[in-house]
Amino acid sequence: MFQLKPGVLTGLSDDERYDWVKLVTSHPVIFHGTTFSCIQRAAEDGRKRASTLPPLEREPTFQRKPKHFNPYEGTSEEAGDSHWNKSYEKVSIEVNNKVKTHLKRQLLQRFERRLRRMEEAFAGEDGERHGRDYHPWEGKAKQKKSGKKDIFSKYSETGENRDAQLRKNAKGDQPLPEIVTKGVDGTGNGMQKGSSNGTCDDANGHVSDDEKSDDSLTSPRHEEKFDVVEVKSRLKWENFRTMAVSPVQTPHVARPMTREQTRLGFSERMSRILRGHVHITCPLKNRAVRVYLCSGFTESEAERTVLTERVFPELREFCALHGREFQMVDPYWGLRTADAEDHSLPAVCLEQLERCSKDPLQPVHAVVILTDKYGTPVLPNSLQADDFETLYNRVYQSTKSQRSAIAQQIAAIEETLPTGSDGGNEQRVSVTSIEGQASKPADTKETKGVAKMASDTAENTVSQLPEGVRLSRKEAEKRDQQQVKALKDKLSLLPEPELLQEWYRRDDNSQTPVYRLQPISSLIKDYGRGDAGRREQTRQAWEEVRIKLINMIDLYGHTHYRKSLLEIELDHLFNDPGFHGDHCIVVNRTFDDIDAKLDDFGADDFTDVTSTKPFQINVEARNRLRKLRQEIIPSKVNDQQIFNFPTVWVPGGVRIGGERFHQMYLDRMCRQVCDVMKRRLLDSFREEGVDTVEENELFAEVAEHVLFFQDRSRRFQGMKETLQVIKGYTRSNCHAPLIVHGKPGCGKSAVLAKAAKETFKWLKGKSACVLVRSVGATQASRNIRHLLYDICRQLCVAYNVSHTSVPTDYVSLVNDLTTRLSLAKSERPLVIYLDALDRLKDDHHGRTLSWLPKVLPDHVHVIVSTLPDDNLEILPSAKSLLGDDTGMFLEIPDLQESDSMVIMNHLCNIHNHSLTQSQFDIRFNMLNKCPSPLYLTLIFEDALNWRSYTEINESKLPDTVKKFAAVKFVQMEVKFGEAFVRRALGYVTAARNGLTDHEMLDLLSLDDTVMAEVATSHPLVRRRIPPSMWLRLRKELSMYLCEISADNVRTIQWAHSDFHEAAVERYLKQRDKAPSYHKAVAEYFSGVWVDKPKPFPGSEKGVLRHVALQPLCWQPKDAKNDGAARVYNLRKINELPHHLLRSQQTQLYKSEAMCNFEWVLAKLCGTSLRGLVEEYHIGLEADPLDQDLKLLSDTLQLSATAVLRDPRQLAGQLVGRLQGIVNRDVPATPGDPPKYPYLHALVAQAKNTSIPALVPSICCLTEPGGILYDLLCGHTKQITAVTTTTDAQKALTAAEDNTLKVWDLKSGKVSATIHEFGKHVSILRTALNNKYVIAVEANIIRIWSLMTKERCLVIDQYLDPPVISIASEGKLLVAFFDGVGALRTWDLEDNFKHVSETKIEGTRVYSDNAVVLAQNSYGDYVLHAFRGSNSATIQHARTGKVIHKLQCHDNSSSIVALAITRDYMILACRQQYMKLHEIHQLEMFDAKKGKYLRSIRGCMQDSFSEIHINLVGSHAIAVCASEASNTSNIMIWNLETEDHKHLAKHSGVSTVSACADFRYCLTAQKGDNTLKIWNISKFINLPMPKLKKSLGVAEIHPMVDNPRYAVARQVNHGPISIWNVAKAKCLANAVRIERGLSESSDVVLIRNCNVVILTERGLKDSKPVFKTVLIYDLRAKRYTKKLTSCNVVPSQAHEYFLLDDETLLGPAETRNHLITWSLVTGKELYRVRTQFSDIGLKGNIRDVDLDHSMQMRASTAKLTPWDRRTESSSAKRRRREKERDEEKRNLEERQKEKQNGIEQFIVSGNLNIVVASFFAHHLVVFNLSSKLHTQTLENENSMLFLHVAALNFDGCCLVHANYDEASKVSYVSLWDTESGQVKKRLKNETDVLAIAITDDGNRVVFGKANKELRIWDPNRKSSDSMKSIKGYDSLEFNVNSRIFILNDGTRAVVFAGDISLWDLENATLLAAFTPDTRIEVVSVAMSGQLITMGVHEFPELIVLKMSGRDVKPIADTEHEDLFGETTGDTSDEEEEDEGEA
Repeated sequence: MFQLKPGVLTGLSDDERYDWVKLVTSHPVIFHGTTFSCIQRAAEDGRKRASTLPPLEREPTFQRKPKHFNPYEGTSEEAGDSHWNKSYEKVSIEVNNKVKTHLKRQLLQRFERRLRRMEEAFAGEDGERHGRDYHPWEGKAKQKKSGKKDIFSKYSETGENRDAQLRKNAKGDQPLPEIVTKGVDGTGNGMQKGSSNGTCDDANGHVSDDEKSDDSLTSPRHEEKFDVVEVKSRLKWENFRTMAVSPVQTPHVARPMTREQTRLGFSERMSRILRGHVHITCPLKNRAVRVYLCSGFTESEAERTVLTERVFPELREFCALHGREFQMVDPYWGLRTADAEDHSLPAVCLEQLERCSKDPLQPVHAVVILTDKYGTPVLPNSLQADDFETLYNRVYQSTKSQRSAIAQQIAAIEETLPTGSDGGNEQRVSVTSIEGQASKPADTKETKGVAKMASDTAENTVSQLPEGVRLSRKEAEKRDQQQVKALKDKLSLLPEPELLQEWYRRDDNSQTPVYRLQPISSLIKDYGRGDAGRREQTRQAWEEVRIKLINMIDLYGHTHYRKSLLEIELDHLFNDPGFHGDHCIVVNRTFDDIDAKLDDFGADDFTDVTSTKPFQINVEARNRLRKLRQEIIPSKVNDQQIFNFPTVWVPGGVRIGGERFHQMYLDRMCRQVCDVMKRRLLDSFREEGVDTVEENELFAEVAEHVLFFQDRSRRFQGMKETLQVIKGYTRSNCHAPLIVHGKPGCGKSAVLAKAAKETFKWLKGKSACVLVRSVGATQASRNIRHLLYDICRQLCVAYNVSHTSVPTDYVSLVNDLTTRLSLAKSERPLVIYLDALDRLKDDHHGRTLSWLPKVLPDHVHVIVSTLPDDNLEILPSAKSLLGDDTGMFLEIPDLQESDSMVIMNHLCNIHNHSLTQSQFDIRFNMLNKCPSPLYLTLIFEDALNWRSYTEINESKLPDTVKKFAAVKFVQMEVKFGEAFVRRALGYVTAARNGLTDHEMLDLLSLDDTVMAEVATSHPLVRRRIPPSMWLRLRKELSMYLCEISADNVRTIQWAHSDFHEAAVERYLKQRDKAPSYHKAVAEYFSGVWVDKPKPFPGSEKGVLRHVALQPLCWQPKDAKNDGAARVYNLRKINELPHHLLRSQQTQLYKSEAMCNFEWVLAKLCGTSLRGLVEEYHIGLEADPLDQDLKLLSDTLQLSATAVLRDPRQLAGQLVGRLQGIVNRDVPATPGDPPKYPYLHALVAQAKNTSIPALVPSICCLTEPGGILYDLLCGHTKQITAVTTTTDAQKALTAAEDNTLKVWDLKSGKVSATIHEFGKHVSILRTALNNKYVIAVEANIIRIWSLMTKERCLVIDQYLDPPVISIASEGKLLVAFFDGVGALRTWDLEDNFKHVSETKIEGTRVYSDNAVVLAQNSYGDYVLHAFRGSNSATIQHARTGKVIHKLQCHDNSSSIVALAITRDYMILACRQQYMKLHEIHQLEMFDAKKGKYLRSIRGCMQDSFSEIHINLVGSHAIAVCASEASNTSNIMIWNLETEDHKHLAKHSGVSTVSACADFRYCLTAQKGDNTLKIWNISKFINLPMPKLKKSLGVAEIHPMVDNPRYAVARQVNHGPISIWNVAKAKCLANAVRIERGLSESSDVVLIRNCNVVILTERGLKDSKPVFKTVLIYDLRAKRYTKKLTSCNVVPSQAHEYFLLDDETLLGPAETRNHLITWSLVTGKELYRVRTQFSDIGLKGNIRDVDLDHSMQMRASTAKLTPWDRRTESSSAKRRRREKERDEEKRNLEERQKEKQNGIEQFIVSGNLNIVVASFFAHHLVVFNLSSKLHTQTLENENSMLFLHVAALNFDGCCLVHANYDEASKVSYVSLWDTESGQVKKRLKNETDVLAIAITDDGNRVVFGKANKELRIWDPNRKSSDSMKSIKGYDSLEFNVNSRIFILNDGTRAVVFAGDISLWDLENATLLAAFTPDTRIEVVSVAMSGQLITMGVHEFPELIVLKMSGRDVKPIADTEHEDLFGETTGDTSDEEEEDEGEA
């Protein structure tokens, strides 16, 4: 040990002495001895004082004083000299900045001096005591590797090298005072043996109390020097935990907000909090609307009951619809008086009233029911000692004087009585005995004076008989006896001061002593217990005592205590500073004639009467009530919110179900209160403003965590060393997270909260972003996916990045988190605090910390805290993550005794509490057993109930937190009732997300065990629990329970894990079984007892419990039934499945939740798809073999794309995927159960959904049960290339976001990211054992190092785009350059040397992308070929020598891809198959000899351009992507067994792929930024059915005469099928199918049941014609006509129209007019020609026409007015001639256009009007009935087309999109085809791709490329004529899109990528349906009631129908079935075909 040399501090200045003391006291391990002990003791005392009176760190106040609070933690007297109580001179900002700069400079200089002195002190020799690895901050030695420093110890907080800095600072400063050493024997480094007396001696260095003086500092006792090298070696290894940073101030000092903060509005505060400014006061949008019901007890029972049963449920639903939670607090219900055993009810009521009124923005704080009863006064719970003693002395003196006077009167009267009379000696009472009945008063001057006055009065009192009265002796005796009796009665009514002494006891455990009212049961035994008689007896006894006490206090006390609880509450409410007149609603009920009927039954319950009969009005109470009603309330409350209800008194008063006029009054009262409340609430909701839903949701989550941290930091004390470590970490350049761990209750949360609060100051000068999360502060934060999702979103907001790209699945979020963390910059660092990771749920294995980055980006620090329990996996996972870096683990030490003392003193000051010495000793003895802040807080809270007269048994006190909680539970059971407490706390423990107050009251009311216990002590109107019982229990357990945000409400949960564990052990394991709680909660949320009486013992019939309705959602009554206005009941959605599963009710679990469609829909809409899938995973964990849950989980994942766009598609997606499974699930025998029993009901419910949806008629989507994929999200733009490493364990992806990401395929995490990689990379390859990655972008090859993330080589000197491959085991890069046909090679090992260049000979088949190369090779060979050729070449990569020439075995083969294994060269070829089809096969060649071996045949569905080989070379894998069907498929070939199969069919076109391991088959779709991972390993050897080439439906023709039917025709002249779309039982199969009716060259036309076939193409007059027309009758199943020599002009099929069953319309041979043919004779009927005049040669334009055109055009001269005035006549003539020539040329061109042929024509709905376009500036209108060209529509500046056009039904209106070439503007024009004029047009309507018009032409609907749908009403006013609807993501309009307007223009069906139904009147989307494959054709049937569609590769007709509860069924009574179909009936041809198949 080292000791100070005597006198070393005497010569130092004050600053130097302080610095030296600071150095010594900061290293107590090194310095020890007498001198140091004195210094240390003095410093310890100083620290204690500083902890009580902490210094302030605050900005200049400018004479600004705190408002409404005391920022000083001490008493008001101690704060008298504080600086804020002194005046300050206001200075300018410039002066202020100078002052701060000066102070900082001085502090820095002082710090540097200290460092220099320390450095010089280190210049001695080495010496050690604890070893080099000793860490004072941990209190124990840490074993570290020799010579290895902590990563933070090398650098200072400014980033400089610490050793160099110390050496630098050591120069030029004076040395420290000389220090000496002393060994064991006086010469070494040891410590001598100490003496036993404990006084100061040279051995032990202790001083006695007498020697504690300053002289000891200069004592000449220690002479020896010490070796300062040991000091240096000791401090040299201090890591960042002891960085030279300024100390952290504790405890927290409440300071007034700065002026800047006070000016911040709510929105700005919210914005700053989201940006990470957690140091500012966080606002909170209070979602709870709390209203207090203030009234009396029995007199307002009816009003409170009807409000609870009628009004409050309605208000609760009203608030829920606006995203709020309504809470009504009625502590009086179920009570008759305010009496409670512990007198706690008034305090509970005021506390609840305070909670309701603390939010000034809340619209209503209280509802007051004022009646004719004022109520009984409230007895004070405590009295100040001085007040009580004065009161007692006054009562004593008064009582004594009165007793003395009465005694003297009695004695005087008794003396006159004869001795033998009845009033004999035995009846006499002595004066002495009467006077002695009063207790002795306190000996004070005041009491002595009062006693003397009373004695004088007693002596002067003489009883004399009246004079002049003569009575007989007998009468006189009788009179005297009566007087004595009256005096004795008067004596008994005198105040009893002994009652005060008995019921009030002095308590000195308060800084100001008080007298406390004793619990009732402490003096009146069995109060509230026993039978009814005993309870009433004890109640009456207490009532007598209470009246006597209140009378004494009222008469003799300083304060008037006659206030009832009602008036106390009103005073508290009205005196609140934030109270406003609108915050209160008053119901004023009065009885007109009750004063005259006080003896009626129940009158004393409704008005204030005297205590004895006959009853009289209590005048004092009546006066107080009158003052409240007439003065106080009108002055405080707005008149509009005071409602007077006079009514008539009847015996019994107002009762529910009583007199009719009373019921009318109750109805009126309820209606008015409800209306006013709704109005006030609605106004409040509107005033709050409208923010984005997502921003509000994010802020609500963040605010909960910030408020939690701020609250914990507000109460923080001590732990400065730990804070120093965290401060050093945040200011270091560390790239690893810091793990803070410690035992439960050790203060981890408080430490992190304090650190988070101070971080902004620690990083002052930088705009730090501080993110805080405390797991468990909200329920969502306990799910790691939710936690990461919210963190990523907040990071986007904090760094001004769009958060729309934040993924929702867990794996993608892990990767996205790394990307978001990299947003931190040096000027804006990021610090994240994650508290209590041990509270994470097991979802996604969040406790394994796989989501936590091991290496953090620059300027990012992450501090997490957890428990050290290995069972939680967190700490072991962290150690595994960080390896041997033990410096990143910070253990929270046990609470030190000194800190405990400071904290205890601080808490005592706050709570105005103290303890006796014995109690204080007991408390500290217990704290030594469990030295944690949580235990200290608990024991202090318990000590608050200790009185100075309380005897404490230390042996019975619990010594752990869990035991403390268990003891508390027992105390509550004794106090409030065992059943009540047990069940209440059991429900809290069993709840998934906690319980609200209202839910708790409902559950307890449904619990018959509780109600049986409560009913014995409470007279209840309804069988419900009195709310006051739960409120009192909550108040008692305020330290154990907390409120958190869960399911959009505030729920009650256990505040700490130890409390929860104690409750589980006591209530869910020992007392009751957990399933009983779960079953009760499940019944509650199921709504079983909402409107059903529940039986109870003694009543089988039961009674209603009036519990809250539990719907899945709330919706306004007038809302549209589209789900947009729904607010989902997340409480039921989340709690119901949890409790059904835990209560082992499996059938209900599936039928009521998991397989209940409405629950699934509510869970999806109310939460998210991920949350719904996680719910199924929980069920599958409980029962992995549950097939129903497995199928539903898979179905949801398959439907993810559709339901994420629109959750309302859920019904259609489930039916479209499960209908086939349900149809096939038929038991083999009638008695067998179905395989999927719950799916049948689910599909039926989906077809009858509450939200109307488009439901398909058949299973038309991919069924579950196949292979599912995992998504990897990390890129922000489309992925363009993908590859894997050689071991197939990592994937590399390049994307358009200019990055390359390296993925760990096992964990799904991004392991590395390379920026500036390239935006259009098309090829990726890894090389040289994955050391390099080669990328091809256009014509550039770049080589990157994956280790350094740097670019190594750029090859950009060649102009041609290359195709690359890797040879020689990754050593050679081979590139084929397409244009020049050159093969070039680079050696990657030899410094990227260019090895060779060889020209490739051969014939190209394609001009672009002509070459195919195998991706990798074995040896120095490369396999390449020209794409489309039938041969390939094996060439040496280094020399360019051709080794083998591989010729395809089949001459028709065309090479599409190449691959190499160790054994084979594989050529993937395409071949023609069966004329119309293609087939792919793999041709296998020997890898060594190049000899053909065999071929492996594929199938017709194969289509690929790249092939992959697995690692072992056994299989080939390819991805088949089809643009036509918009689907992709993974296909594999077994190279040995030659098996070929297709796996994992999915929607979307996969453009890039890679696969080397069956577990990780990678695909990325076109336009997608996610990577899909398919695990196909389990399906490789499973048999798969052979795929058939299915043809989709290409045409749909609804029958005109019978709309029940639709005729469908498949693509490629496939079969024709007839479908009964109106009969649901026939939708699965066609009622008739006809095959082989036509050939590929025929044209098939369909109308009704007739099929018209134009066939036998031939020539007539050298012109092609159809010579034969066949007519086939589908109903008769035969050809009805064959017309020959018809000569029908050939044209496209869509250009023919069947005008009726006998007439065909089509274009003429020249296509400049139309022809009609008769289908009866086959001959031409007539031609409809244009009526343009013939146009001859140039110059035939008539002058009249030219002049007219010139006049219409006016002048086209572009002349200024000056040029026009100065223009000469000749110039004008030349200009006009030029204009005339130009106009003539234009007229000639337009006339020539009229010779053009018909480009396109459309026919009106009535088949009478035809409008044709000619690729010209005009359109022609033909009238078929008149056979004339009736009108020409012209626009000289616009080419008029019909590509996007529509005619109304009668053809009088044409609407189309056109472009004006002159004005360069796009229009939507509406033409009148009769007049040829434009009626209306819309300007600037670009990219219109689909358009439709109503039959009457009054509404136009068109779709645009920007996903927008527009509704135009041209006949309305311009302001109302246009409405726009922003579409959804998948609304993709293109040239094939169509719009069908239905129901007279009120609805529209839109085909644009998928099918959607729109409400045009309200401009909303009603429903949508997204198939997996591309839609080929869409039509409507049954007058628009049904939608029919055909999809690619699906032969059936799909019928979509709006299904739902409110959707009317389709009724068609006008038409009959034509084909005699029954369910499942098909044609013979189909059955035969199926049999052949």
